[in-house]
Amino acid sequence: MRDALKRFEERAPEIVFEWHDAPTGARGWVVINSLRGGAAGGGTRMRVGLDKREVKSLAKTIEVKFTVSGPPIGGAKSGIAFDPRDP
Repeated sequence: MRDALKRFEERAPEIVFEWHDAPTGARGWVVINSLRGGAAGGGTRMRVGLDKREVKSLAKTIEVKFTVSGPPIGGAKSGIAFDPRDP
């Protein structure tokens, strides 16, 4: 069991998109940890100081959540490093 968990933790995401908005300085990521059944789900986190490592970790966490409680899809997450209160 520990070996399986270690492999899961060390496995790289299937897809990582990264972007930068030059006018505002915002950075963003979409991390698809896995496509199970051709689909993945998650959500978006937006906060100052967010980084790619955190978004990758959240995508893995969502995959575990879906594995335990359904639906039978992969985990994904998007994130934007920017102040959500900025107009």
